[in-house]
Amino acid sequence: MTRVIRLVVAGMAVVLTILTLLAGVTDYVNSGWAFGFVGFLIVGAVILWHRPANLLAWLMVVTGASISILALEQWYVRSPYGPGSTVAEAVFQPLNSLPWIALMLLVVLFPDGRPTTRLQAVLLRVVLVVGSVALVAVVTQAAPMTSRRPNPFYVPWLEPVSSWVMGPGFVMIPLVMLAALVGLVQRWRVSVGERRLQFRWLLWGVGITLLAIPGLFVFSGDTHSVIALLILAAMWAIPVAIGVAVTRYRLYDINQVISRTASYAIVTGLLVGTYALLVTAVTRWLGSQPQWVVAAATLAVAALFRPLLTRVQRVVDRRFNREKYDAQREVERFSTLLTEVVDADRARRELLDVTRRTLGPDRVQLWTADRT
Repeated sequence: MTRVIRLVVAGMAVVLTILTLLAGVTDYVNSGWAFGFVGFLIVGAVILWHRPANLLAWLMVVTGASISILALEQWYVRSPYGPGSTVAEAVFQPLNSLPWIALMLLVVLFPDGRPTTRLQAVLLRVVLVVGSVALVAVVTQAAPMTSRRPNPFYVPWLEPVSSWVMGPGFVMIPLVMLAALVGLVQRWRVSVGERRLQFRWLLWGVGITLLAIPGLFVFSGDTHSVIALLILAAMWAIPVAIGVAVTRYRLYDINQVISRTASYAIVTGLLVGTYALLVTAVTRWLGSQPQWVVAAATLAVAALFRPLLTRVQRVVDRRFNREKYDAQREVERFSTLLTEVVDADRARRELLDVTRRTLGPDRVQLWTADRT
């Protein structure tokens, strides 16, 4: 049975990913955004392949699969092949709220997949109640579907509930998500050791995604924009971070990942600003934009990349990856010392001392060849 579940989830992940990409290519404005959530589906499927009972992985699959299917349904309705059966279209109505419920449960149950504090238990009940009411309201609402046809599952006596949920009551969803995030921060603050690293990975993913979301709205209609694709790819940070935290694979590399992310983000911003400044200044001075201006600005940015990245990386490591920064300084000091010291015993002592301070081993021994 477990093997069947693995094969079904893996096959669904592959098929939905391919179809979502194809839908995004043909209808980027309405379906391309779903590419940002495919990461939940892929990472969740990978985890389930190794751990079929992992609840967080199931929630990730539900999130990614729901949004992919919703995007495909909307693409199909707008395509020349749609809209198809009214009932078939209405069946997909719950997908408007299901992924957000799964996301809230992900935040509430991270990283164990079960409530371990009283606040988590309360939030879990709140999410389940709010989510259930929202699902019922979405299914039975009077509002028309994507094709503008009436909802066949509309229930008149539930219209006051649906109207309230889809109107003023909709604010409950961001409020519950905010409460879930507050609970997440609270658990992170009291965490220690490996658990703290798990939270740090998730916070890194959330930070990258929050930085990408404003750009997603700015570039969402630009079909040929590489920046838009990079912004959508940045939304994979949360599922990747959850995958690392749940599987604990390379869990201790978070400081290096944060420092690299910050370095490349800073360098990219500086170089883009430099490129725009050079092109704008020369264009205003000449009154036009010759090809050689663009080529010269590109070459200047390319020449600045490596030295600028080295300097920025050193500054960022001093803040976010202090262990590596201190280790590099120790190694540089030892290299300088070797050019000045001729005493073999002192060099041996210094080598052992540097090894202890930079690597922190439990035991250090050094064997040297006796050439006397």
